[in-house]
Amino acid sequence: MNPAKNHRLELFLNMKRFGFLLALAAPFASGSPSRAASVPEARLAAKNDPRNANAQYDLGLAIMQEIEGPLRRGRLDPEQAAMAKEAEAAYERALKLADHHGRAHIMLGMLLNMTRQSAAAVPHLRK
Repeated sequence: MNPAKNHRLELFLNMKRFGFLLALAAPFASGSPSRAASVPEARLAAKNDPRNANAQYDLGLAIMQEIEGPLRRGRLDPEQAAMAKEAEAAYERALKLADHHGRAHIMLGMLLNMTRQSAAAVPHLRK
């Protein structure tokens, strides 16, 4: 299989796993079996503890869950696109604080891939 086709197949399979990964990641974020903290709660926690990689990760996760439907369909309105950028920044802060934060790498990779930034997604998805 040529490398370009292999790369596209890998990204397609990762997109299919998004819902599973999002559901898997949520309990670690808040202790809730189904959803992370609300976006306002996660924003406050991240603001109150800016040096906590998990608080930054939780913010990214809460935002992704908030915009999950449109994100999966690739149809973000301007407000949702701004929220996706906020989630991206939250994951990047988490990784700046803890480079080996596996869940942050996975979710940032998924977010980048779903916002048509596939080349930037690959290193995170591989980690």
